[in-house]
Amino acid sequence: MASNLWLLEGDEHVLGIAEHAGPGDYVVRRHGDLLEVGEVSDGDEPSVAWFGEVEQALLPTTEGVDLADDRRGPLQRIPDDGDLRAAIEGIATAERNRGG
Repeated sequence: MASNLWLLEGDEHVLGIAEHAGPGDYVVRRHGDLLEVGEVSDGDEPSVAWFGEVEQALLPTTEGVDLADDRRGPLQRIPDDGDLRAAIEGIATAERNRGG
């Protein structure tokens, strides 16, 4: 099953009370002109393992992020967009596979 995409406004503590996002779901959070990108971690307290930041202009499309941003609440589901999902999965893969 594909993971969901979420827009998070503010701190991660809302993951514990929202009961919507689950382990393996991807999360983005605005940080100026950048989007922080991460994945919901599995554990007693839900948290986000942040991969890093990417310029919003470098993503193939952020219309879904803008739509989610227009709704109320600290955690909004981003309408599924194959190109945006592929870009976020690519960022996650790059982070997991980078040498060290």
